[in-house]
Amino acid sequence: MRRPSSEARENRDAFGPLLIAASLKDTKGLENDAGWIDERRFVGNVSAARHVALKAIVEKSASGYWGSADRLSYEFRETRPFFK
Repeated sequence: MRRPSSEARENRDAFGPLLIAASLKDTKGLENDAGWIDERRFVGNVSAARHVALKAIVEKSASGYWGSADRLSYEFRETRPFFK
């Protein structure tokens, strides 16, 4: 079995706070998470498709759709435990 790349492991570790922020309805945490999502995309550590999926979680939360954001974040983690 092939091991995930260091970028994929870093992305998974960085994703944890987004998952928690969506679960706890933490707007400040989500603002910070939106920044790292854009930063990691800018330097090429997150693919365009993953960037769109992660931004959707932030946007749902920012719009007050916390349940949807929470569901999306857990689905994202289950289907893409390590991602680029």
